[in-house]
Amino acid sequence: MKLIMLSYSNKMKKLICSLILVFAGLSIFSQQQSQYTQYVFNKSNINPAYVGTSDAICVFGTARQQWMGFKDESGATVGPRDFLVNVEMPLFSIKSGVGISVESDKLGPENNLSVRLNYAFHHSINTKHRIS
Repeated sequence: MKLIMLSYSNKMKKLICSLILVFAGLSIFSQQQSQYTQYVFNKSNINPAYVGTSDAICVFGTARQQWMGFKDESGATVGPRDFLVNVEMPLFSIKSGVGISVESDKLGPENNLSVRLNYAFHHSINTKHRIS
């Protein structure tokens, strides 16, 4: 009887250790992701490989404010606000593109500011198509 209990406890230990390892790898975010429209103009924010494909210097800015007009007791705006500015340009000499994205996000008491640098190498397949 003692031998059976020992093997059962070892199996339980392995099961508990396995569950801890599985759940330790999960990430939890309390902040929701910024939401924007006009993705047709904002391709480099979704896919950094797009940077520099337009063969010109491009500047894009967008803003989103939800619940406009709602204020707290002190008169401050309480709705989520998101601002994004993208600047990108091609580097013809090395067949690449570079860009920078600056994003400001406010949701409740939390303010986030993020800056991303984007780089993409472009390889031409033929005169009309290229891989980035």
